[in-house]
Amino acid sequence: MKVRKISKTEVNKLLECIMALSAHHNQISVNFKGCYPVRPYDAILKMFADNLENGTSEIGVIEISEKVAGFCKNDIHQ
Repeated sequence: MKVRKISKTEVNKLLECIMALSAHHNQISVNFKGCYPVRPYDAILKMFADNLENGTSEIGVIEISEKVAGFCKNDIHQ
């Protein structure tokens, strides 16, 4: 297992996790079931890459066998 920050060129590695998170929200949401994702996946990944590029976010991942098993996105407000 490896924990590290990712760069903007690696955001596509998050797609499986984002899709799983959407599916989870669609299963458990009482009022918004079936509404996730609100934005298309490619728009989410682009936003993440843009945030990394302009320094307004950092994204950490946990990798198992070089595959992302989870992530955390922290937004930086000054």
